[in-house]
Amino acid sequence: MKIVINVIVGCLFLLSPLSADSCTVFRLMANDGSTIIGRSMEFSVDLKYDVVVVPRNKAYVSPAPDGKEGLSWKTRYGYVGMASFGLEFGVSDGMNEKGLAIGVLWFESDMKWQDVGAGENKNALAQAMVGDWLLGNFSSVEDVKREIQKLKVFKYVDSDTGMSPTIHFIVYDSNGGCIVIEYEDGICHIYDNPLGIMTNAPRFPWHVTNLRQYVGMSSEMPTKYKMSGLTFLPTGHGSGMFGLPGDLTPPSSFVRLAVLTRFSDIQPDAERTLNLAQHILNTFDIPFGLVTDTMPDKKTVLKESTQWATFRDITHHIIYFKTYDNQNLRKIDLNKLDFSGTAIKRIPMFGAPEIIMDVTDQAS
Repeated sequence: MKIVINVIVGCLFLLSPLSADSCTVFRLMANDGSTIIGRSMEFSVDLKYDVVVVPRNKAYVSPAPDGKEGLSWKTRYGYVGMASFGLEFGVSDGMNEKGLAIGVLWFESDMKWQDVGAGENKNALAQAMVGDWLLGNFSSVEDVKREIQKLKVFKYVDSDTGMSPTIHFIVYDSNGGCIVIEYEDGICHIYDNPLGIMTNAPRFPWHVTNLRQYVGMSSEMPTKYKMSGLTFLPTGHGSGMFGLPGDLTPPSSFVRLAVLTRFSDIQPDAERTLNLAQHILNTFDIPFGLVTDTMPDKKTVLKESTQWATFRDITHHIIYFKTYDNQNLRKIDLNKLDFSGTAIKRIPMFGAPEIIMDVTDQAS
């Protein structure tokens, strides 16, 4: 167990603490009540992601700070998640068979996890395993609120690199609940999130306060303006959105998510909402070359990209995903999966060629 957690932690911090700071996640609700959660994963190294299918009654044990065993549990619900390097836990994204969905995103580097005191090992949970614990045990955010405060989520430090992931969490349920979980100065902060959106640092309350700077955003054209005998007309359609930030930083992404989810037309059903979610997420896509980190050796340059994106229908329990090299949507229907087995199953995310439809012969 210690070895595989070291792999997770070491890879998350591989070479640069800035390797992942552009992820986005948002919620869209359809007129018929269907809910779609869109999420992008940006990273600058290949973490060898694939999909894990975790059955019910799968046993997990977290390490504790002293190297002994920490919190243990058996999964109550089966779930599907995105995991790295062939590991069976450490999911960054996922949904369980009850429609509870989670996202794990990068956070402030100066955050502080909780301390585990004497006699508290049985409630000690390594931060890299929080996503697995949430998906395997809960069906509502209200249950999560209650139960996570009973734990000690601690900073598991890789013995080889001395590093540990700084992350925060967003949780959705199929009843419309959404919360953000952040740890500060050893305290678990749980924020209700009616916006249903999140990016990375700074803290969630800061992001919400920052939205006050953009209360003037409008989908309508501004009226003409007269000054000193001159009349000024808008330069074109979209002028009501003048000032909407377009850079790739998390604060700007949070604002764009808020505006796009606010003004986009609500769709009638899950199918059309899935289409809308793709259009929104496309505006956050990062191709290779736009975000780079030059390492201390001055030779290694890391290039961040949108490695994959997921769209989770938490009403009908379906996950869709696409990758950087293959923009075709692929579908995983949790209703058709057998969660009663004993072994974790895997579905590859990468390697399948993109399908391009040739319509030349339709010319008439």
